[in-house]
Amino acid sequence: MELKELISAYEQLQKKYAMPKFSELNGAFEIEKIDRESEILLRLIRKIMVEKIVNLLSLSEIFLSPNNIPRMYLTYLKTMTVEDKQQVTDIYDTLSKLVTECMPLEIEYNEKKEAAMITKIYTTWNELKPAISNFFSRINNPGIKAQGKEKSYFG
Repeated sequence: MELKELISAYEQLQKKYAMPKFSELNGAFEIEKIDRESEILLRLIRKIMVEKIVNLLSLSEIFLSPNNIPRMYLTYLKTMTVEDKQQVTDIYDTLSKLVTECMPLEIEYNEKKEAAMITKIYTTWNELKPAISNFFSRINNPGIKAQGKEKSYFG
């Protein structure tokens, strides 16, 4: 499927169900990677969105249950504060709830429910973006927060 065809097909559904613009979804979830025509376009879009969420959940899980954590994350883990852990927990809880809400959609295709879920995922993602951005920033620049840090399981 050409990108123009994908955009056109999506825009028809967008108008029908009052969903976010294609460019907004694509910017957040790279939905342009759909490369074939489909009668279940909204399901494919939702699955791409959920795939990104599951990847972030996997990363979050590393810090919430740090067994066999990759070395590249050790510096952040050692400086992780109680507030950091709470932020990661909040992100994890919110995103995991979205994923579990999507499970019933795997049983039977319902265009209206898929559209509603796409909108919900997109809205929730935008609400979490500042926290996710802060989380990534802390991983990349853990700094020296260990001073004055409360001793914890990780400490």
